[in-house]
Amino acid sequence: MPLKTQIPVMPLPPNPATSQGFMKWARQLTYELNRFFAQGRLAHPDDRLIGITKTVEVAAGFTVEPDTLFVELSSTGTVTSNATIAIKAGDTGQLCIIENIGTFAITIKNDALTKLSGAADVILGQYDTLGVRWNGSFWTQIMGSNN
Repeated sequence: MPLKTQIPVMPLPPNPATSQGFMKWARQLTYELNRFFAQGRLAHPDDRLIGITKTVEVAAGFTVEPDTLFVELSSTGTVTSNATIAIKAGDTGQLCIIENIGTFAITIKNDALTKLSGAADVILGQYDTLGVRWNGSFWTQIMGSNN
């Protein structure tokens, strides 16, 4: 379903191939979306907040709920996502950027509704990010940063 109102056009950065350029663009987009939400001017038909960051503490076997653009994860120890569904299904074309803000490694499993670079699991250290896009069948990796 389309959004109830038009959002500003945010052209891709000049060099979207670099994770820093993409992250700068994505953070600016999130800032703009948050402004619209705060002003009550933008809402998804099913009332999901699609432009806000949320922080989640995860445990072993977790599944990411991609109901915001940015999902910040932390844990009390080294953990690995669910082996069948690492990230719940989204809407076709939806983006989700996952960041580990904690000190322990967090692993996102490949082939768990995910197709990750090199067909390998992604291990997120502190401040590492993983960007994925839902293609209607699974999440494909579009970027990542090792910070």
